[in-house]
This record gives sequence, C-alpha cells and structure tokens, in this order.
Amino acid sequence: MSSWRVASLALMLGTFFGMLANVVVLLTAPNAAWRLNVLTFPLWTSAGFFVIYRASFAYFWNRRAARLTRTR
Repeated sequence: MSSWRVASLALMLGTFFGMLANVVVLLTAPNAAWRLNVLTFPLWTSAGFFVIYRASFAYFWNRRAARLTRTR
C-alpha cells in the first residue's frame, strides 16, 4: 500500500470520525463548542489514522505482498 492510498483511507475515516467527535462535543459541552474550529477534529483524526495505518497496517500488508510475490 502506497502512502497515497493510506492517506486517502485515513482522510475518509478521519473526516467521518472527526465530524462525529465535533457532534459529540457540541452535544455534551455547548458552551465550549463556539471556541472549537470545525476542522480541528477531522484534521487531527486523519493525521492520527495516517500514522497508525502507515506504521502498522500498510507495513504488514506490503510485507505480506512481497512474500506472496516471492513464493509464486
């Protein structure tokens, strides 16, 4: 898996879960929500997903793909 593919996956999931976090913050703390930028959670969540996916999922996926091409 290339970094572009991992970034696109992280962006899709990070945007969804980041916006979900925005809704949770708005519903639980309405007084603090006006100080929150709408893009804060989606951007940080996407960046976190990218780091985690690249370090674990993509690494082992690429390792497995290389091993499968060697054995064929």
